[in-house]
Amino acid sequence: MVVPEPARDFAGYAQEFLRRNEAYRAAWRGMQRHTLARRKEQARAWGLAFSSRS
Repeated sequence: MVVPEPARDFAGYAQEFLRRNEAYRAAWRGMQRHTLARRKEQARAWGLAFSSRS
């Protein structure tokens, strides 16, 4: 019997894609030493957006 993978919503799929993407992972490691403005620029380059809610 084959058990299907759980369905993912778009955000979950995107997160998993980036988690497995070696280029993104290398960029993320490099972002840790940059200013907040530079990190936001890099995030936009990868199509990431963050709400300002906490």
